[in-house]
Amino acid sequence: MLGTLIAVVPAVAFYSLALNYTPRQLGILLRLAVPGLLAVLAVDLATLRWVLMPVRRALAGSASKSAKQKGLERLLALPVLVLPRIFGPHAVTATLIFNLLVVWGNRHDALGIPPRDFALYWLLNLTVVPVGHVVFEFHATERLIERPLAELVEIRGGALPPSRLVRLPIASRIFLFSVLLGLAPPVIGGFIAYQRARAAGLALPAGFFFQLIAVGAALAMLWLLLLALVSREVGDQTRAITATLGRLAAGDLTAEAPVRSISEFGEIAAAINGMAAGLRERQRLQQELAVARRIQQGLLPTSFRNFPHFRVAAVNQPCLAVRGDYFDLMELDSNRLAFVIADVSGKGLGAALVTSLLQGAFSTLTLSAGRDPSADRAGIFAHVNRFICTHSEVNRYATLFFGILDPTGRLEFLNAGHPPPLLIRRGRVETVFQGESFPVGMFEEAVFKISSAALDPGDTLLLFTDGVTDAENPEGERFGLERLQEAVAAHITCSVNDLQVAVLAAVERFVRGAEPADDLTLLILHNPGSDGLPVTQ
Repeated sequence: MLGTLIAVVPAVAFYSLALNYTPRQLGILLRLAVPGLLAVLAVDLATLRWVLMPVRRALAGSASKSAKQKGLERLLALPVLVLPRIFGPHAVTATLIFNLLVVWGNRHDALGIPPRDFALYWLLNLTVVPVGHVVFEFHATERLIERPLAELVEIRGGALPPSRLVRLPIASRIFLFSVLLGLAPPVIGGFIAYQRARAAGLALPAGFFFQLIAVGAALAMLWLLLLALVSREVGDQTRAITATLGRLAAGDLTAEAPVRSISEFGEIAAAINGMAAGLRERQRLQQELAVARRIQQGLLPTSFRNFPHFRVAAVNQPCLAVRGDYFDLMELDSNRLAFVIADVSGKGLGAALVTSLLQGAFSTLTLSAGRDPSADRAGIFAHVNRFICTHSEVNRYATLFFGILDPTGRLEFLNAGHPPPLLIRRGRVETVFQGESFPVGMFEEAVFKISSAALDPGDTLLLFTDGVTDAENPEGERFGLERLQEAVAAHITCSVNDLQVAVLAAVERFVRGAEPADDLTLLILHNPGSDGLPVTQ
């Protein structure tokens, strides 16, 4: 409707200036224009209803795949269909209705408009008047189809190829609409000058129209040439940028858009090149993180079959490329086994670097303990603690459980703020070995204490990080210690490997596919003795 009102502006100028109508005649014409506009709008709405029928069928719940495709094609073509609709049914209907209204006004209101002016109405309403209507409605239609287009693409499913989206490129729009808008003023102005000269009784010199047409044609050709150059430049730059984006989408991060000008297209090309450089840097970091993950994973124990007096199972599942959880095992001699499980605060690369530090400390500790059973084991962790605390940029701490186990079941351990392990003993599941020391890296003057305990034959010790108990389901509920105890209690008689699988399965069932928020680590040690439990992995 707004487009129709915009189209009335050149018509009013044409009638009032070119045809030299009296104020009374213009007043009658304005009154006649009201029913004329209503009739034109009715025809327009009927035409649009017919044009949009495939879209309405596609949006129906029972629409077939072909109907959805037809509806999508029609919706994408709707802005382009404005051109034939405005210059076709709309213009013809408007001219016919207006001529009939003028005939009716001549008979009933003594309007006094000569029939020879009817031909001018046809010229005006088929050329000049629709121009403003078309330019406005084309862009308005593009905005109006955004919401139904999004709904239809979602219903249809699948991505929409960019080549199917563009029906009238910007370069073509610039050329077409500039021609339409540029030719309208000369046509109106020239006709007004001619009408005024004739009304004033002025005799135009011979060849005047030929000269006017020649000068106008020369200016029009120059103007069209400039438009063609601008349109071609816009088209070339658009295609170059689109091609670059296509290569980037296909994974070719070496692609760069050519910066050919200092216009907005040059700015867009420079922004795309900056984005590509960022993607290349991100890819490089991802490759380095992948290498770091492989190195980290390679440093973890991979085989637990070579411990003659104990049965061991362990697993580590990082939530990011590199882990902040850590476990390790090492034989001190043919009889003693050292083990550690740790959880560094935070995640990602910073936590991974601290785990490397802890791994070095564990190696140093096990070497010294292997050579000298009376070595100060707590002192090594105190040294690591002071190192982390004095380097404030590290900004990490770690909970850990360290132990040395011998075939008699004697266990020496240090719990630095780590979740207490579960002990399976005589058919019961208990929480044991509470933490007696602060986490490593939290307080510089923290004191670390080595404690001792005993594992009976048949006992199983299950150590875990909080990635197990803090695992959340989609509702935000945590797995918790109680569920972990229930899962362990239901598989007391299983081997360590089967027990590990059962615990992981219980966590997986609970989270129901939710993304993990923390690393998950399990370390299970079994003192077989003569309990008759399965000992094979």
